[in-house]
Amino acid sequence: MTTTKEPMSSTIPQTVLVVDDDLDMLQLCATKLGAHGYSVLTAVGSVEAHRICTDYSKKIDLILLDVMLYPPSVQLDSRADAPPRMHGDKL
Repeated sequence: MTTTKEPMSSTIPQTVLVVDDDLDMLQLCATKLGAHGYSVLTAVGSVEAHRICTDYSKKIDLILLDVMLYPPSVQLDSRADAPPRMHGDKL
């Protein structure tokens, strides 16, 4: 049995930020997503994720976030134009 990859559709996000404090999981996700044509950014923890979200000049289409990250955590606002905030920032 052979499998073929489906062609990428224009609805698939282009840039994915993967955030995890487990380096093996981070590498696995980055490798798999990259193999499917995504541009992948990686962050080891929420502090680095916050820095990338703040400093990255292009659009990040999707953030794949480990929900069990060690604090401090990044709070993501549901509004598309809202920047991420570090835990404890004023709302």
